Amino acid sequence: MTGLDNIISSVLKESEQKAADMIEKASAEAEEKMKNAQIEEEKRMQQAEQKAEAAAEQLYARTQSAVQRKISQMMLKKKQELIHEAIEKAYEHLLQMTDEEFEFFVLKRLEKISPDTEGILYFVPRNGELISKELKKELKKQHPGLEISEEPLKQTDGGFILQIGLVQENSTFRALLEENMDALRDEAGRLLFEEAVQ
Repeated sequence: MTGLDNIISSVLKESEQKAADMIEKASAEAEEKMKNAQIEEEKRMQQAEQKAEAAAEQLYARTQSAVQRKISQMMLKKKQELIHEAIEKAYEHLLQMTDEEFEFFVLKRLEKISPDTEGILYFVPRNGELISKELKKELKKQHPGLEISEEPLKQTDGGFILQIGLVQENSTFRALLEENMDALRDEAGRLLFEEAVQ
């Protein structure tokens, strides 16, 4: 039995050793595959994170841009409203001019025409009368060729119209505001918002 036992024992030991080596090798390979799979998974996770971060940054940038655009539109609308209000207040101020201020306005508007120019002045009534006695006297003195029509303008926006032949120069307040609207908007915007920036 010794010889046969030794052979069997030797074959068993060798088989056990081979099985242990195979198990160790399979275990090492499995461990290596697990490590590689884990590394690959970490890479995929990292790439997915980077893509998610990039997408989030793009979404944030688009959202910021949209919000900024909306804020700009709202600010522009508010500025336009404020400018419109400022122009309307200027118009209201024109309607409430004193007789002296109105006289200055009329004479200033007529400075560009020659004193001997012939024409007709049509006025919007103010305070129940066509024009003040002082303005009538000053017009006769500075522009004797201009006739003052007794027919009042039916407009309610103040001012006057000068007619020389077939040509009319509309100096009613609303017409003057509309004629100079771009310049008035620019000036009102500058006054309202340039000071706010400083």
